[in-house]
Amino acid sequence: MNLRMMCVLVVLGPLVHFAAGADEASPPTITEITLTRSGDRTGAGPEDVLTLRADNSALYIGRKNVERIGSFTGAIPQHGFSASYPLLAAMYEAIHAQPGSTGKPDETLTAITWRVVREGKAEEITDWCPGIDPRLWAFEMAVRGVVADIAWKKSDDAKDAAIAAPVELKLAPSAAAPDDSILAAVCANAWTWHGLVNILGEGSTQTLRFTRQPGGGMKLESDNQRVTGFKEQKKADGIPPGIVGTTTCDVQGPVLRCDGRPQTFVVVEGKLLVMNALAPAGERTWYYAAAESDKQGKVAHVEEYLFNFADDPLKADAGKGSMRVRIGDYPPKADDFQFKLTTAANGVRYFQIETDGPNGRAVRTRIGLAAGGDYGLMLDNLNLDSKIFSAISAPLR
Repeated sequence: MNLRMMCVLVVLGPLVHFAAGADEASPPTITEITLTRSGDRTGAGPEDVLTLRADNSALYIGRKNVERIGSFTGAIPQHGFSASYPLLAAMYEAIHAQPGSTGKPDETLTAITWRVVREGKAEEITDWCPGIDPRLWAFEMAVRGVVADIAWKKSDDAKDAAIAAPVELKLAPSAAAPDDSILAAVCANAWTWHGLVNILGEGSTQTLRFTRQPGGGMKLESDNQRVTGFKEQKKADGIPPGIVGTTTCDVQGPVLRCDGRPQTFVVVEGKLLVMNALAPAGERTWYYAAAESDKQGKVAHVEEYLFNFADDPLKADAGKGSMRVRIGDYPPKADDFQFKLTTAANGVRYFQIETDGPNGRAVRTRIGLAAGGDYGLMLDNLNLDSKIFSAISAPLR
């Protein structure tokens, strides 16, 4: 028996029987395990991303202070009595059932973020103080022991790299994964959004369809169409053939990740799907996340807003609150704000968010909140505005 596999079996101890035959189960409960190290304050800590999948594929991205720099792919070796991945999955299930101690943020240590896709839903744990909880430490060591014999190959696949390196959200409130009814509602319909049309009849339409996958997660088909004039709108019911793309997605709380790109979303009564939504995240608390990708599909820019209203904006026309904002790679910044109702239309209340600056008070951003509190909208955010999609029964062309 391979020495590293023996170490994994010793670490798992009584968990081994739980995993027996797990590699024969269909579909697997845990389809992906990712460990991310983000360095420390000194700049000397390791920075990398390691992803293992139930199909025995592996991805590695080395960024700084590690032996391999760049993107690599490989396959999990099978030298032991039992397949390695199901053993690791069983080990995580035990931790999931009885969460461990992660400590508190300490910039002198290299924290480790686990991202596990379990039953199609992403779960994240940040181990702020590796080693403070023996079970968390043992799981990390077991993962690294399993991959030690992987024959890594240099990869130039930017799309795989983007998936393997999920962007860390810094302001996302802790929230339970959405229940099955929300995922069912997302996949029950196709969704369409119509962009602005100019006086010549030029505009765009985007249609989305989500499909749940047997191994967990969802597949997204996106049809982006460009209408060049009123004559073209009359053809094919006004929806000419467009460019269809397919991506893989998973969900964690109010955040949808498609090929690693995070964005908040809200489903309203199976009739509306709001993407890049300002999502309700507790009493008088609203959260927004959105990202842009480059031409290779890698996430290039991320924005997050977390609003905490002291006065209820669903009832008050003006009031105060506090917010934290993360723009790109800059650290999150906290600000106090004042809000003021500017208009109300079609069941949405629109507000200006104002903050004090060196030149006095200025408008920081504009938002809209549905009168019932089901969803919110981020406005005036170039390329990252909220979009409201309407449910349609027609399939993608």
